[in-house]
Amino acid sequence: MNHDDLIVYERQYMRLAARDCLTLNEVQTLHFLQSLMRDRKREWEAEPLPALWETA
Repeated sequence: MNHDDLIVYERQYMRLAARDCLTLNEVQTLHFLQSLMRDRKREWEAEPLPALWETA
């Protein structure tokens, strides 16, 4: 599952949450997805960017 998939899933759950349609299991899934996204974002931000001459 890539970052874009996580964003799509989170948005779907957020729309349901806005309508108060979430079950307890769905709320737990939403919290899990949000924590997973935070972890992935931290990993992405921690990776050093390649130097310009390495990507050319």
